Amino acid sequence: MNGFPTSQSTPGANRPNQTEIMVASVLNAAAQDRQVRAALYTDAGALFAMSGFPIVPWHSSEFNQFVREQTNEYAMIEQISVANGLENVQGIGCTVCKIASYTVAAVIVAVGVAGLSTLSVTSGAVLALAAFAGVEAATALAFIVSLGTAVGGGVSKVAEAICEWTGAC
Repeated sequence: MNGFPTSQSTPGANRPNQTEIMVASVLNAAAQDRQVRAALYTDAGALFAMSGFPIVPWHSSEFNQFVREQTNEYAMIEQISVANGLENVQGIGCTVCKIASYTVAAVIVAVGVAGLSTLSVTSGAVLALAAFAGVEAATALAFIVSLGTAVGGGVSKVAEAICEWTGAC
């Protein structure tokens, strides 16, 4: 064994991935610490970026809106606090996955419906999804091409599709 994880033919076999663990850690920290919680409510994008989440500064406002669309942050943080940790909240894995997949979904949406057919196993969007889902690039490419109209539905629809595909939702 060389210490590197291996890609699977089935998405979700390597769940949770590093990005999902990072999102869960930030949400747990927000449930435990008033300052982190305030930062989450004020500018989730900046908080996640400072924690190493792969988001560029000019996407922070879109990311903030996306987080608000996916969950009621206040209620979610309260649930995490009451449950004594995110891992004890029923069904939270889907929400964590959607937040974690934001960057990958945004890259796929940027390609556009018309651009899906131009992708290859070496395309950035394909490699990003392959890494996120822990699958071979060919498997990721086949999934992306199958997204079709979901891409036109925006980041939320693509993130939802990714998380359903990986088994998180």
